[in-house]
Amino acid sequence: MFKKRVKWIRLAQSKNDFAASFPPSGLKKMVIDQKGICFVNHQNQIYALTDRCPHQGASLSEGSCTSDGFVVCPWHRYGYDCKNGRGPGYFVNTFGMKESEEGFFVGIEKGWLEF
Repeated sequence: MFKKRVKWIRLAQSKNDFAASFPPSGLKKMVIDQKGICFVNHQNQIYALTDRCPHQGASLSEGSCTSDGFVVCPWHRYGYDCKNGRGPGYFVNTFGMKESEEGFFVGIEKGWLEF
């Protein structure tokens, strides 16, 4: 079976340092490896998901986050669970997060052509 290969990108020295950089909305967009990623700071946890709403392409980081952890699209109010990316008939990809002695990282899956 094929194993997913993940490239870990360092975001900050620690999770707390990264969380401190968020605006009050709890949503932050970054472009990493030409992918728009929406980072979500919800209940002292950081989540990462694709920044593009699959319904009509709005930037999810321009929306809002509900108290139960749904990122709400600013255009049509579709909500996506920040933990697994599931929404109303649609879904967005999620990215792994990890903290180690070296820093706080997001995991970007490598394509099969990347070495």
